[in-house]
Amino acid sequence: MQPGRLDWVSQQVPDGHDWLEYMMIGDGSDTPLSRVNQGELGVLNHFSIGVANMEEAMTTLIKEGRLSPRHDGPQMGKDGKWQANLYDPDGTRVELMEFQPVTEPCCSAFTAPSPTN
Repeated sequence: MQPGRLDWVSQQVPDGHDWLEYMMIGDGSDTPLSRVNQGELGVLNHFSIGVANMEEAMTTLIKEGRLSPRHDGPQMGKDGKWQANLYDPDGTRVELMEFQPVTEPCCSAFTAPSPTN
């Protein structure tokens, strides 16, 4: 999240298009466990759904009345991909993320091809 700090690690699996994202908190990070509340846990502990086109995905959610009351984005992610966040009533984040980056990632290049669907 911040240049020069290790806040999160995104790791693509070696034989596929899936990836894991580690949100760094606690010892050794800038976010002590004592400061993490339920709302922050809902943001940190999340899952992503890949979409081919963010504009189409958001348009469909809005048109069908399926956009969650709490949401943000679309915005450009640090990995160069469009993303949007929706939140479950308990605060758990659902991240929509485009498959393909449209700008250069902030921190390191992708080492495997991005999925197409």
